Amino acid sequence: MPEPTHAPAKPNSAEIKKPGSATTVKTKGSVPARSVRSGGVKKAPVDAGEPEFKEQDLSEEDVLEKASEILTDDVINGLGSSNWKDRLVAILKLRFEILCYIADNAQISHIAVESCLSDVVDKIGDSKNGVHAGLALTSLASATKLDYISLEVLNLAFNQRNPKNQSEALIWVSNAIKQFGLKVQVKEIIDNLKKGFSSTNPGVRNAALALVGTMYMYVGKSLRSFFEDEKPALLQQIDSEFEKMKDIKPPVPMKGIAAKAIKSRCC
Repeated sequence: MPEPTHAPAKPNSAEIKKPGSATTVKTKGSVPARSVRSGGVKKAPVDAGEPEFKEQDLSEEDVLEKASEILTDDVINGLGSSNWKDRLVAILKLRFEILCYIADNAQISHIAVESCLSDVVDKIGDSKNGVHAGLALTSLASATKLDYISLEVLNLAFNQRNPKNQSEALIWVSNAIKQFGLKVQVKEIIDNLKKGFSSTNPGVRNAALALVGTMYMYVGKSLRSFFEDEKPALLQQIDSEFEKMKDIKPPVPMKGIAAKAIKSRCC
């Protein structure tokens, strides 16, 4: 019987050269061979007629003119100061101004507020930027709700254990109530008031008394029932604050939902 014929085995690799090619391409199996010419991939030609973009050079006067359109004079002066502390103060003020602008002109969520609120409260007692921190808090309260912002501000301030921040936070809440109306969680605010009364710092205690007096304008004599368990000396101070505020009427709200409702009735 004749022996079966076998097809010749396929080479594992083959070297293929084509005329004019400078590179040999090895192929395996049934992969078709390719030739790669020297020089690699050529780049697309650049249109010689297209002008190259160059940033316009501005004079110092032009730079100051453009900066003054969006920045206040004290910020510009601070950024140009040779003292690095002045520059930091100017940058921090600019951050608060940007935060106010965003809160006043865009929708802002509670998650966004939480991401920056701690840093703002941390500077509310700052001697140079505390006022701007307070303005930022007011803008955040206008963009969200005062009951949420006021409680968060006091909780953060008393957790930081900075007496200056605590007193300024209490003062800010007192002023915010006058601007927004009593749109706060009374019982929760009173819990923070009691922390203020127990402070060893006189500035914190005085700020707590001022806030109690502000709340008395809206709540009346029933507010005293929340402090019945306090020491007689403190009750005497609270009663004295109530006496000073008994004939004072709450101011008309200027911010928040209450202010909008008043404007809509007047128009």
